[in-house]
Amino acid sequence: MKLFITGHPDIKDFVKNFTASFNNFAAFLKQEQLTNIESVYISKEETLLSDDVFKRIKTILLIDKYEAYQILNDEWTKISVDLEIVKTEGFKSTKKVDPDMVLKKKKGKD
Repeated sequence: MKLFITGHPDIKDFVKNFTASFNNFAAFLKQEQLTNIESVYISKEETLLSDDVFKRIKTILLIDKYEAYQILNDEWTKISVDLEIVKTEGFKSTKKVDPDMVLKKKKGKD
């Protein structure tokens, strides 16, 4: 069944169009948010990203632009916090790992 669906010409066209629209998106994000971290205005960045995503999905009829925006908006708080940390503490902050403390019981004692 999967081969039947993925082999359909409409699905192939959708995948081809989506891939073409987003093939340089990772490079765009890296350039926009990491390479130019010093000049990023975090308060304006969500609008810039949503405008870019809207342009990319304009020709992809099956994607609802409002749903795409909602996904970005839902994740934006985490993204903006990460950008703020990198901007204030430098890129070295991306290599820090927060400890994951786990309490284990041995013979009924913590």
